[in-house]
Amino acid sequence: MSSVVGVEAARRSFLASGDCVAAAGAVRPEVLASWQRSRRHEVDSGRVAARFVARRAEPALVIACAEEVLDDFFKVNGDVGASVVVIDAAGVVRVRRDGDGPLARLLDGVLLVPGYDYSERAVGTTAASVALHERADIVIRGPEHYHSQLVFLGEAASLIPGLHRETALGAVVVVQHQSDDNALQLPLARMLAQQIANRMAGEPHRPVPGDPGPVQPLRGRQRVGAGHRRGVGAQQRRRPPSRPG
Repeated sequence: MSSVVGVEAARRSFLASGDCVAAAGAVRPEVLASWQRSRRHEVDSGRVAARFVARRAEPALVIACAEEVLDDFFKVNGDVGASVVVIDAAGVVRVRRDGDGPLARLLDGVLLVPGYDYSERAVGTTAASVALHERADIVIRGPEHYHSQLVFLGEAASLIPGLHRETALGAVVVVQHQSDDNALQLPLARMLAQQIANRMAGEPHRPVPGDPGPVQPLRGRQRVGAGHRRGVGAQQRRRPPSRPG
């Protein structure tokens, strides 16, 4: 298991020079591959470049079901010390619920907000971007993130399977401060992703307009990393905060 210090050193070296040799010994292959893609995409590692994209007037079935599942979860677990985010297959944040006020404010500050593009091309390595690319659930911690402003995060992402299970419609991401992340993040993400899939399967003909966007084929689902409050619903009904200058 890679040490946090080793990963941070490798990340700084990679950002400075693109040196993959030094990083290869300290960083998981799928994380290093994401760093390389982020570099090719010319992601600015010092400035959050997530941009607001147009949202559909009505959500796709997967998003409608995700909102219901997360609302049900936070009704019972409103004080959970984490945020839960649903990101669609194109990398756009569609739903967020928070159980920790200070963490919610930190996420607002880095534009991890419904309606914003959080794809790998926009912000570099995240749990959702790697999961969608690798077609596998994954944990991304601290300095495994490409972007300097995201290294405070510990994330666990689980893919949301489509009705026929050959495709991924997006990912559920359980987000905590990296100092608080724990072994329960990935099981929780998987439980919520499965609940969303089950709700969709129970209502396949539900009349919800919209298309979930591009889908990704599924492969294995085992990758574990190294060592709103309901109020966010209101954010989704008003325009998200302006991008920082």
